[in-house]
Amino acid sequence: MILTRLGRLRVAALAMGFLLAFPTTPAAATTDEAPNDEPIVFILDASGSMVRETTSGQTRMEVAKEATTRTLESLPEGAQVGALVFGTGTSNSDAERAAGCEDVTTLAPLGPLDVPSLSTAIDNVQESGFTPIGPALREAVDMLPAGERGTIVLVSDGVDTCAPPTSCEVASELHAAHPLISINVVGFGVDDDEEAQQQMTCIAGVGGGTSVSASDPTQLLSQLRAATRAGASDGLGVSGLNGVQLGMSLDEVRTRVDGATVGEPELVDGVEIIYVDCGWATVELRDNRVYAIVPSADDTTTAEGIAVGDDLDSVVALYGTAVDAPPSDGDGSSAVFSVRPGSSAGYRVWYDSGRTITRIVLCRCVPASAISTAVADWEVTFDGIGPLTLGMTMEEAISAVPQLTEEQDGTGLTLRDAEGRTILRTMFLEDVGLALIGIGSPYGLETAPGSAMPHARGLRVGDSSMTAEFAFGGGSYSRVLAAGTDSYIVSDREGQLLTFSFVSSGTGGKIIGSITVEDAVHTLDPESWVW
Repeated sequence: MILTRLGRLRVAALAMGFLLAFPTTPAAATTDEAPNDEPIVFILDASGSMVRETTSGQTRMEVAKEATTRTLESLPEGAQVGALVFGTGTSNSDAERAAGCEDVTTLAPLGPLDVPSLSTAIDNVQESGFTPIGPALREAVDMLPAGERGTIVLVSDGVDTCAPPTSCEVASELHAAHPLISINVVGFGVDDDEEAQQQMTCIAGVGGGTSVSASDPTQLLSQLRAATRAGASDGLGVSGLNGVQLGMSLDEVRTRVDGATVGEPELVDGVEIIYVDCGWATVELRDNRVYAIVPSADDTTTAEGIAVGDDLDSVVALYGTAVDAPPSDGDGSSAVFSVRPGSSAGYRVWYDSGRTITRIVLCRCVPASAISTAVADWEVTFDGIGPLTLGMTMEEAISAVPQLTEEQDGTGLTLRDAEGRTILRTMFLEDVGLALIGIGSPYGLETAPGSAMPHARGLRVGDSSMTAEFAFGGGSYSRVLAAGTDSYIVSDREGQLLTFSFVSSGTGGKIIGSITVEDAVHTLDPESWVW
């Protein structure tokens, strides 16, 4: 049996008692936490699809208007805010496509927030036309100060109807040219629209922001408020807290925290655990990766607005049913809620006998069995893909994804769709475990469509090659002349690689043919592994 560091970590994680060693009182040093003071530009979708009704009986447009207005009311006095809307100037008939794909209107130029005026402008919006997301993103970037931090918040319910270029390509281009601007996306009512979900994920992934979805008015309001707080120092969310994120190494934590106190390493069930006191939080690292972030301040909220003192039912209403309920320990009862589909990141929420929240922690604590079974939701990271993590034993991989089938040579496992097409392949090495996971094929072999495969920050097999460099800066190119392929390779500080291989699109351009993640300390040259 192959025993690995990540395999041991998974065993240790089952105990879920990792917070017992954390301090239960705030550290002496704290930071001055303040709301996000970056300028914000809202983009509101007013295309024809927004006329559809929601479960509340209101149209999507009515719900979006109300949620946007209430979000504006929650912003601090003096906030710099602008707003755009698209889809109001034409119908969505083919005859008006050309005009509709340029139909972006400024509701308010960037300036000090005037809630009454902007609320009136929003209330007068009438939904009717196309969905020119790309042009709207360009105008929003032009509204923000050049060379400074800024936030774009897009609220939409559908797919860009004005491509090419796709809105994902536009977002990647804009973020590459303006890296201090983040694009946050709130998809409203896209639960049953896989194409829309994937597009929203891609826009945010390559745009340096976050993508969330909302199914009802309560969720939309919470997610909108979270999107405006994305740059705040006091919001605990999928991006971590104060620049520290799940999965970072100790060196990366040190670069983001001045004066952090690093404890002595502890070995627990073969896993090296280090606690770092950042003043405003205690950070736990397992085998040199941030596993949990525990805020020191009792008033720290999640980015979506959940706080200590709230009722547990409010958490369930926002994040859905808990994905795990660890046994009660010395700190009381707790439940784990998934932050987003396809991710191991979640909130572990402690509560008392009255179901009042007493503590909230961001952690990599979503069980593999609870990660979305929809393969298209899985995310490709430097640590693995979806529930599969580098270093797993073959037995652990099959337990996490029972649909995997063993290759004839016994060195790898393959995941196929219902038609027998390859979705994902793995390679195991003796004494290392799972060393490489890949999707697609750089050699044109038959695979499942990119929309059915996992994604890397929203990027999928079949997307434009240029988006990979924009989304993952600092990589390098290599070319294999014999195979006729180009690759873009990005590494993290632990020697793990993401490799994007490009193939011809058939129209003279290049598209992503495959994406692999590997433990490059142990694997062979990825080009030597023929799929």
